[in-house]
Amino acid sequence: MENIDPKKIAESFFMIHNPDGTFTRRLDIYPIVPPSITDLSSPSLSKDIPLNSDKSTWVRIYLPRSLSEKKKLPILIYVHGSGFVVASAAQPNFHDFCSYAGSSLPALVVSVEYHLAPEHRLPAAYEDVLDALNWVKEGKEKWVEEYGDLSRCVMMGDSAGGNIVDRVRYLGWRVRVVRNDGDPLYDRSVELVKLLEKKGVNVKCMFVEGGKHGMFVGEPSKFKSKELLTFVEDLFNDQ
Repeated sequence: MENIDPKKIAESFFMIHNPDGTFTRRLDIYPIVPPSITDLSSPSLSKDIPLNSDKSTWVRIYLPRSLSEKKKLPILIYVHGSGFVVASAAQPNFHDFCSYAGSSLPALVVSVEYHLAPEHRLPAAYEDVLDALNWVKEGKEKWVEEYGDLSRCVMMGDSAGGNIVDRVRYLGWRVRVVRNDGDPLYDRSVELVKLLEKKGVNVKCMFVEGGKHGMFVGEPSKFKSKELLTFVEDLFNDQ
């Protein structure tokens, strides 16, 4: 990062570069929404829970609204994208996707709010997600304790979030790679699958036609989000 002009970073991501070296992420470009406890139109209930008070990190957890009885649900730990430098677990597209995923699978979804670069350089984001994994494992939060099945836990990430998931996943975890050929990173995903197969990793892929980068979390009712979740669901069923 030493050779990169902070002003160019700000311009690329529509941010404001402040004199103290921090960046202001404009809410008109990167809006946020509150959790959905009272919104009856939301597929899942959601709430924000502090993760690490020293780091001011938190998670937003989602519980399917339509549960007919109290039962244990698989856990989906979701890590949002946006180049490591912008966005939030509270951004509308990520919030809507997680709410949709929780209801559709169904699953208890934990979406991680991690530190952003360049103020917090890597591996800060990786460490935040590791904190979230350990937090889930402890199972002390009410929803996690009452509804979460720790024996069925899957990590998911898109774009930069996919990179984070790949870096922090435990050895032996199975991997699923999803990409559409309208994404400029499509070729890299194809090569990733080949590399993982050579290394003997349990990997499956789903490549679809058309679309764009990050399309699966654009509008959950569109853009093949249902197909994505169906593809991921077999990880829960096989555990």
